[in-house]
Amino acid sequence: MNLTPVRDIEGIFMSSDLMGEPALVCPVCKYDYSHIREVHTELSGADAQLNEGSSPYPGTVAAGVTHSRRQCLVITFDGECEHAWELRIQQHKGVNYISTRVLEQRSADDDPVA
Repeated sequence: MNLTPVRDIEGIFMSSDLMGEPALVCPVCKYDYSHIREVHTELSGADAQLNEGSSPYPGTVAAGVTHSRRQCLVITFDGECEHAWELRIQQHKGVNYISTRVLEQRSADDDPVA
């Protein structure tokens, strides 16, 4: 898994022309029009191996396993720029780490605006 830690908040946010508030941008091309495809929880790798203890964050479903000791909240975006990526919030010992992961490029048939 190729994760990019967010070291500079400007790396994923920029000021929106429409509302003047911070908006998410594509981590590949910085385009600011995107749509949420899904939200899910990746369960703790330790809990998944033991088949106990871990459940998804409220309002999400469990889909996948993280290699960390705690769960990871994953928000998947489809950009109108044709890129797709995840915004990942990984909790570890009371600290929430933010990273992005660029996914395979979407096919032309996957229209997030439709």
